Amino acid sequence: MKCLIKECDSYDKNQQWDIVCDNLWKLPLSQSVLMIGVLLGNLFFGSFSDRYGRKALFNFAPIICFTSSFLTSFAPNIYVFTILTAITAACIVGMSQASFIIGRIEFIGNKYRVLCVNLQEIVYSLGTVIPGIGSMADIQRTDQ
Repeated sequence: MKCLIKECDSYDKNQQWDIVCDNLWKLPLSQSVLMIGVLLGNLFFGSFSDRYGRKALFNFAPIICFTSSFLTSFAPNIYVFTILTAITAACIVGMSQASFIIGRIEFIGNKYRVLCVNLQEIVYSLGTVIPGIGSMADIQRTDQ
């Protein structure tokens, strides 16, 4: 399918990076590469924090995360954008994983560890479900 782009003063990123018509496949590919970055971040930063310590991880990962997310703003094309967002996602998930281990597992004694982790997951699940229930409820609001 051929597309005709009308000449105008400014374009958005979709038009500038030619993500229209026949190139729409690049958008789901970008999301897939981001999720691969999440997977690789879990694998890499998990091993990194076990080998070098979580303090080293928290000294190293934020610098990479800041740099890659800053450079994402200046990405010249979809390919550079995709790689940089995958690197950012890998760093974020690595830091999240390490902070979960430190905050919820290492500081809690063995006796209460399972209870605390399960309670955290229950609260997370409720926080996910409650907005859905609220959107399904037919509640009429009236102004007073």
